[in-house]
Amino acid sequence: MGKTLIMFPLIFVVSLLMMINGTLALPSFKSILIFGDSFLDTGNNNYIPTIARANFPPYGQDFPNHVATGRFSNGLLMSDMLASALGIKDLVPPFLNPNLPDAELTKGVCFASAASGYDNLTMALAGAIPVSKQLEYFEKYLEKLKVVVGEDEANGIVNGSLTVIFSGSNDMILSPRRLQLGPEAFGDFILDRVQDFIKAAYAKGIRNILVAGIPMDTMGYNQKLVNLLSRLQASLPGTKLVYADLQYAFSSSYLTAHANGITELQVPCCPLCIPAGGIACPNPDNFFRWDVIHPTQAAYKIIIKYLIDNSIPKFA
Repeated sequence: MGKTLIMFPLIFVVSLLMMINGTLALPSFKSILIFGDSFLDTGNNNYIPTIARANFPPYGQDFPNHVATGRFSNGLLMSDMLASALGIKDLVPPFLNPNLPDAELTKGVCFASAASGYDNLTMALAGAIPVSKQLEYFEKYLEKLKVVVGEDEANGIVNGSLTVIFSGSNDMILSPRRLQLGPEAFGDFILDRVQDFIKAAYAKGIRNILVAGIPMDTMGYNQKLVNLLSRLQASLPGTKLVYADLQYAFSSSYLTAHANGITELQVPCCPLCIPAGGIACPNPDNFFRWDVIHPTQAAYKIIIKYLIDNSIPKFA
């Protein structure tokens, strides 16, 4: 069992690095801190009362030892892939795991929650953890980290970390506030919440933040986000705020999917996985979509390659 857990991530990171066209001189970070939704949640929802869970088969069928960890895919998520590609750690554990070893804290954890958003009303009835609450868990993480390594080293780890926030998609689809305000005003409301997150993270010592746009933007939200990040970076000394173009990452991944062995772009491998599980296809590596919402591990691998090639170098 131990050998499998070790070998799978190492093989995977080698394949990731081989895909980066020889560009191996990536920025160095002390740890990784993950915020957001189901694209990045490595299992926090397992430990809260919510219907948004993926801790049952066939989720995780291609994860080491075929464990359904709460990741919304057949295997690894972008959280794990990015941490591996940067040489930080192979798997990013959920912070809410009550059995989380202290040793995991120094290299980073995940605070993301599936079905969450920047708006506290997004999926509130489902019990997801909004981004504002995820920041509160980060504060608890920081206090624990200070106990483990001391205050100065803890602050240094946070200051030298890569913080990743992928959120907003659920807000645009599920928040009742969108109907109240209208699409454009609601987009501005979400941008205010993004600004709140960045300023609060900055106040806690975070300096390097990768902020994702939304994959399906029809109202100019992503360009407004780019402009906001530029203004905030100018007003917050020492920050590096980098935009992750998820919309282009997803669309370009569709275009290159066939070249990477993915032959089915529309039909999910496991169409009934949401909400209660189902029978998955026998060849998920040939599918772009795992369930009706989330990509397969194979698709995530293509998407993360784009971000590694085009977003991460901007932190250098």
